[in-house]
Amino acid sequence: MSSYIKDLMDKLRPKQKAVLIALYYCCTVERDGKRFLAIGKHIPPEAVQSKLKPQFRKKVKTALDFLCAKGLARRSPTRGGVTYYLTREGFQVAELLLLE
Repeated sequence: MSSYIKDLMDKLRPKQKAVLIALYYCCTVERDGKRFLAIGKHIPPEAVQSKLKPQFRKKVKTALDFLCAKGLARRSPTRGGVTYYLTREGFQVAELLLLE
């Protein structure tokens, strides 16, 4: 594991970790027991919010903006609102968080 990814994992708070893992499950596809990043899959914040437990459902947009600032997710403006997608670094960090 690179020191860059380890530093990113240490900076994340529990709520941001939960949002990253929820975005991971929204943006990945499972085949043969292994998860793959679905390139081009853009997710609205409401879909991420629906994957979370009630205690983490407030201020999801703030956590997504923090993940975008750290390079773990990207923001994509659309006509209907803003959508988010997972980067390769975010995919790696989420997989490592799930292994913990």
